[in-house]
Amino acid sequence: MKVKPNMEKLGLSPHGTRVIQKIIDRLTDMKILATFNNIFHSHVINFSKDVNGNHIIIKFISTIKYPNNNYVYDILLNSILEVATDKHGCCVLQKCIEYAYDIQKVKIQITLLLLSLLENLN
Repeated sequence: MKVKPNMEKLGLSPHGTRVIQKIIDRLTDMKILATFNNIFHSHVINFSKDVNGNHIIIKFISTIKYPNNNYVYDILLNSILEVATDKHGCCVLQKCIEYAYDIQKVKIQITLLLLSLLENLN
């Protein structure tokens, strides 16, 4: 089975999520990482909110370090309300803070604080 056309199907299944996590473990070459990122980026939000897929996001941010994982943080920040209000998405954000580089951590914390303040104004 080819990964590119089946990324979402693999990522949302219990066995497929393990396959993608094993691929992430082997992303040591920058050219291969770039290819993976091109396929992976469009699935970040769906995976973050899925019982199986969230493990892929956590594996990625814990294995691939800043600045190579920064686009995942940016995608999550752009949809932070959607992710933060989901059971699995909330866990992903907690892990993002745990594994974040300093600037990534600050961005997430400030965004969550601002959302909290805006919610309290209403």
